[in-house]
Amino acid sequence: MELSRLKTADRIVVVAGVLFVVNAFMPWASASTPSIVLPDGQSVGSFTVTAGGMDPPQGAWVVLALVVAVLMVASTLVLRLTSLKLPEVGVPWGRAQAAGGLAVLVLALLKLVAVRHFVGWASWTGVLLGAALAYGGALAARAPGEDRGRAGLGTPDPEGPGG
Repeated sequence: MELSRLKTADRIVVVAGVLFVVNAFMPWASASTPSIVLPDGQSVGSFTVTAGGMDPPQGAWVVLALVVAVLMVASTLVLRLTSLKLPEVGVPWGRAQAAGGLAVLVLALLKLVAVRHFVGWASWTGVLLGAALAYGGALAARAPGEDRGRAGLGTPDPEGPGG
């Protein structure tokens, strides 16, 4: 596999997508109780309960974001590292990547709102990784002369950028 064929946008999508998949299993929600000191001086310990990204409440948002992130990574790797062509879609693949990245960001934000009273650290990293996927998708959509998928590995437009 020639990873040197990956452009900056592709690298951002692949790294952020893989990290988002790992992050989906981390604690997106967390609740703790403080320890209680009894009158005789003994302490009753505290405990923490966590829930992963795909757990309730609203775990379906992360499941959908996970599917989109995996599809973004897979399509990027297929387009850049193989000679296969993805099927024609109504928009260039770069725009599809941008829409997918934005979808992951919005879905991660919806999950963050759902756990707003018990936010775990993975909620914040999920939103940051969603923003990275949106940024990578936007870079892919803005790449000059790229029509990712329709022309295999993205050949330049013969008419130039404005034509």
